[in-house]
Amino acid sequence: MHERRDDRPQAGGRIERAETLCPFHSFEFRSETNAYEARYDAADVPASIAVIGTMAVVLDREPERLDPLGDRLDIESLDGLLAGNPDWRTGETAVSFDYLGHEVTVRDRGTVTVREPAVDDVAAESGGRVEQPSD
Repeated sequence: MHERRDDRPQAGGRIERAETLCPFHSFEFRSETNAYEARYDAADVPASIAVIGTMAVVLDREPERLDPLGDRLDIESLDGLLAGNPDWRTGETAVSFDYLGHEVTVRDRGTVTVREPAVDDVAAESGGRVEQPSD
């Protein structure tokens, strides 16, 4: 079953804003993997744009307010690797990297998966201290 985490606001408005950058075929949170999955048309949308659009929804930020993806990796290489002609490939091409505290995987078949940091990961990064937001 696919459902949203209770602590996340409904993504409707966020998806509409991000879709001006990257139209999604679907966008969902998969609780069993603690990850968001966005599907887009890889033939029409560069992978880098799909990553930025997906992260804008996940983080509830305007795309232009995200840290530049180009500071993290070579955008032209990412787009070129994932936009190649599928006739020469026998398998799936996927690229994974950390971006804005999340593990991102982009696949050439038009999916972006963004894994939420686990509580243990957050605890390790903060010296073992995890603060819960107050209501």
